[in-house]
Amino acid sequence: SLLASTPPASSEEEIVLKVNLKYEGTNSTLTVDFTSDAAVMRQDFEAEHKSRYGFIQLEKTLIVESASLEVIQKMDTPEESLITRTRSIDEPPASVETVRMFTADKWHDTPVYRREYLQPEDSISGPAIIVEKISTIVVEPLWEARLTERNHLILQRKN
Repeated sequence: SLLASTPPASSEEEIVLKVNLKYEGTNSTLTVDFTSDAAVMRQDFEAEHKSRYGFIQLEKTLIVESASLEVIQKMDTPEESLITRTRSIDEPPASVETVRMFTADKWHDTPVYRREYLQPEDSISGPAIIVEKISTIVVEPLWEARLTERNHLILQRKN
């Protein structure tokens, strides 16, 4: 059986077994938990089918269209390093260039900032663009971007 072939789960691991069942001659599959008792799986399928479609078909054969096994491994969250501010809190971040950007129904002269030049508690009001190696972040008008000491960039709408 499928259960007998699965390795025992450690306390840090969870194994989730599911089957996709359907009535023979139909295309609609429903997912239920796998158990070694076919009657329980049929009961779960019928309850879901009745809930979703309003009827069940007792005379129909159930077909297992597919099965899935998911292993969920619980892991410790790595410690995030803190970054420190070296620029004065009164000194705002400097933009590297200004570009024209069309947003909020008009053109704006928009400052561009490099993410790696930002320091904790730097706050950038939109419209603005923040660039880094793998992404570009657009800060729309009436929004603000703030860098935290954990190097998270938080975007918030201004009131």
